[in-house]
Formats: sequence, C-alpha cells, structure tokens
Amino acid sequence: YSKTKCIEIKLIFKRMFFIHVFISYSSFMGCGQQLVIRAKAT
Repeated sequence: YSKTKCIEIKLIFKRMFFIHVFISYSSFMGCGQQLVIRAKAT
C-alpha cells in the first residue's frame, strides 16, 4: 500500500514538474517572440 502510494506521489510530482517546465518554457518562448516582434518593429 505504502509503496504504491509513494509511486503515485512521485508520478504526481513528476507530472507537476513537467507541467511547470512546459508552462515556463512556453511563457519564455512567448517573451522571446515579443522581443523579436519589438526588434523588428524598431
């Protein structure tokens, strides 16, 4: 019981970590695109 629970928690944390990385990566890419658009505009 405790073993499976531990694995479940690990999987949840892994998923949360990947979601966090994906969100930060996508927001970083968004900022990069905005900078490129601004650079082209000027």
